[in-house]
Amino acid sequence: MRGESWKLYLGGLLWAGVGAVVIAFVFTSAFMRTFTPIPMDAFNAVVIGPLFVGFVVGALLTEADIRGIAYAAILTAILSMALIYVMMFIPMITGTATNMLQLPMTDFERQAIILSSVFLIPLTIMGTILGKAFGEMALPSDEEVERRRLILRETREWHALLRGTPPGKRGRPRDEEE
Repeated sequence: MRGESWKLYLGGLLWAGVGAVVIAFVFTSAFMRTFTPIPMDAFNAVVIGPLFVGFVVGALLTEADIRGIAYAAILTAILSMALIYVMMFIPMITGTATNMLQLPMTDFERQAIILSSVFLIPLTIMGTILGKAFGEMALPSDEEVERRRLILRETREWHALLRGTPPGKRGRPRDEEE
């Protein structure tokens, strides 16, 4: 059991990192058009990107509990924000620009990126929770499948017991045995 929790933990870290890279790419494509060959709309970067990536991360981590899903979503959003900010200031980090005026984007573009990135956290969390709900419905875990089989078997036993008793004496089968 302990090995499975570590595997789940590492899987969550892996998918959170992959999701962060995808969200950072979408933001870079939308807000820094001079650096990317793929033009993208800002709406896709701010709303659709985090929701979709969160949905996929939530669907992939259906084995985790809801706290693990929320932690993965927060980690995805924070990592993507860090990657976006590094991409924004990479000329200053590498030394090709010595001050903010030499950066290839205007102050308005930088402010738009910083303000838009604030929406990453709630949208990613919402996407992961929706993805987990979809994943549990469409891709149930082994424990969930076994639990559903047990409930189905018990329900069939109850129906068989109810068919065998007269209509006026139907009740809980345990009451008759006691």
